[in-house]
Amino acid sequence: MFRHPAFVLLLVMVLVLSWLLGRQSNPPDAPDAPGNGPAVTMPVPAPPPPTSTPPPPVASAPAQPAGRLGMTWGVMTTMPMPEGTVFVSCHGEPQTASGSCDAYRGDTACATPLPLLCLNVDGSPRPPGLHAPAVAGAMPDDFYAGWAGGKVASTAPMPGAMLKSRAAADATCKAAFGEGWRLAEFHDGGRDKAPITFTVQDPGRPGTRTVTATGGWGFHAAGDVVRTSRFWVAIDDQPANCWD
Repeated sequence: MFRHPAFVLLLVMVLVLSWLLGRQSNPPDAPDAPGNGPAVTMPVPAPPPPTSTPPPPVASAPAQPAGRLGMTWGVMTTMPMPEGTVFVSCHGEPQTASGSCDAYRGDTACATPLPLLCLNVDGSPRPPGLHAPAVAGAMPDDFYAGWAGGKVASTAPMPGAMLKSRAAADATCKAAFGEGWRLAEFHDGGRDKAPITFTVQDPGRPGTRTVTATGGWGFHAAGDVVRTSRFWVAIDDQPANCWD
C-alpha cells in the first residue's frame, strides 16, 4: 500500500515507540490500575505517643478538723408557764447531739447559723406562777430556773463565727432591738435573789474555784423566742463561746 520504504519504516518506529511508552506509564502489576487486580489498602499508622506523661490522680484532701464550738440553749417546754413568759435553758429543745449544752467546750459548730438569745434587764418584777423543776442539783432548785428580771427576744439566724467578741454579740442585739439589749449570759437567772457563793471543779482542770452567782443553766424571762432551733448564749467564765 505504501510505495515509499522510508515512510513505512518511520511509521513502524512511531507505533513501536508509542506502545513502549504506554507500557511504562501503566505497568501491568500496578495496584491502582483499572483492570490490573484488586487495590491494596495501606495500614493507618498509630497516633504518636503523648509528648508528656499525664499527671497522676489527685489524692483526696484530708478531712478537716472539727471547727470551733459555741454554747447554745433552747426553750424548756415540759412545764406550764405564765402567759407572756418563757423558760430558756441549757437543757431546752431542740436538743443538741448530746442532749444538752456543753458549758465548758461548746456544743454546736460555730459555722451553724442560729439566732442570738438577747436579753434586756429592765427590772421587771418576777411574775407569780413560775415553777422551778426539781433537779436534785448541788444548788437550790430555783438556782437553775431563776428570774432574769427582763425580756428576751431572738435575732435572725447567723453563724456564731461572725461573733468576734462578746462586745460584737452585744452590739448585734442592740442593733436588732434597741438600747439596753445584749446577748444573754449563762448566769443571768435569779435577779431577784441574793447571790450564792459556791465552789466548783471544772471538767479536765485541776483544783477548784469559787463562784458567786444568782443562777445558772437556765432562767425565766418575759417575751418569747424562736422555738424551731437553738440559739447562741454567752458564758463569761468558760471558753465555750465562738470568740474564745
